[in-house]
Amino acid sequence: MTLIDAAASTAFAALRPTPSSGGGGIARHQQGGTDANRSSAATRLGSIDPVPPHEDERGGRTTPPGRLFSFGAIADVQYADQDDGWNFKKDHRRYYRGGLRQLRGAVDVWLKDETHRFVLQLGDVIDGSNKAHKKSETALRSVKAEVDRLAASLPLGVLNSLGNHELYNFPKQRWARELDCSSRAKAVTLRPSACGAGAAETIPTLAPSGLLPETDNDQPAGELPPSGEPLTLEASKGAGHEGRGEEAECFYYSFCPVDSYRFIALDSYDVNAIREEPRPDEEDAEGSGKNEAAAGDGRGDEGRRVLSKHNPNRNKNDGGGLEGLTKRFVRYNGGIGAKQLLWLENQLTEASRAGQRVVGFGHVPIHPAEPSAHTLIWNYEEVLAVMHKFDCVAMFLSGHRHRETYFRDENGIHHISLAAALEAPSDQEAFASIDVYDSCLELRGHGVVESRVLDLAVPAKVS
Repeated sequence: MTLIDAAASTAFAALRPTPSSGGGGIARHQQGGTDANRSSAATRLGSIDPVPPHEDERGGRTTPPGRLFSFGAIADVQYADQDDGWNFKKDHRRYYRGGLRQLRGAVDVWLKDETHRFVLQLGDVIDGSNKAHKKSETALRSVKAEVDRLAASLPLGVLNSLGNHELYNFPKQRWARELDCSSRAKAVTLRPSACGAGAAETIPTLAPSGLLPETDNDQPAGELPPSGEPLTLEASKGAGHEGRGEEAECFYYSFCPVDSYRFIALDSYDVNAIREEPRPDEEDAEGSGKNEAAAGDGRGDEGRRVLSKHNPNRNKNDGGGLEGLTKRFVRYNGGIGAKQLLWLENQLTEASRAGQRVVGFGHVPIHPAEPSAHTLIWNYEEVLAVMHKFDCVAMFLSGHRHRETYFRDENGIHHISLAAALEAPSDQEAFASIDVYDSCLELRGHGVVESRVLDLAVPAKVS
């Protein structure tokens, strides 16, 4: 067994889920369900009344009393006006035009359910192949029409995450304007939140630079950082970071739809190595199998440093030869910078003091408990180390993997990656509605997305 194999095996063993009391913490059931008593969609932020319990049509199950609110989630629409294709391994069909149909169908469902306060769009809303076909603008207009239709009818609108395919098409600043992906774009909506006293001053919060020192990480390429030396990253100057500084948009933020819950958006590509033009020999192993040009200034120094150290392949989208958890060091993943990590810790500290539960979300998964690590945040160890300092984190939602995955870690955090809308056949759906209670989260899956009831531990309020 190699050092890498041993490290990966140890990591997976340490991260094996701890069974919870009362049925293991999760129950599964079939799709369906309506609410007979829905409150008005015009309910203002911070004044959402609890929703009465409803009879679930999935086997007659009755949900717990006191539903607080609901929200929707969808991932990896990857719309492109082109014929169906395959993923890089040729083992999953991709319905490029079907992605828009999936989004439109989800919007229609969410608009009929007035208990929904907002929707999380978890990234990769258009496919990177649009760039090569000069259809990025057209694709953006098509998905924006659906997003805008939904956002206009929800109290908190649509909260959009940035994925790698967004950056293949346009820089971050363009996405901030078009789909309100940044905290600056969200400021008007999110500042009147119920995050407690002084919330308006803490959304967003950018930490001063240099507070977390950069780790040397001087080990051979492809090996895990030694224990106790997590991969520490500074914010990227790569795709979409032109002119980043005090006045630049910040793509991570938090908001509180009710007093007892805080939602935290992470920027999975705070550090990235997505370049302006790939070499002719480069293919996106995660994407459509085509050369996909990335928008940006091509100066992703920190992201490129990470990949040059850990991935010896000429094509940095190729994870060939990498073993275990080192498979995450590919260009279509990214990392969380030092400032964002410090901001995350500050947010979790505030949530703990307020006795709030936290739901995190972003494009790239943050937990390695999967058969393959090729879709995992680069510095997952640092991110989990911050989250595991607190007992208030209930769930982390992501996309990027395209196959639905679920895992409950040793701290009780439910990690869910949604199935890709792109890969759902025309007779299926691929999105979720999540009902929020004090004691649990009920994920109502539509189509290929599985339904689950997620039990929650009682967070300890920190004084």
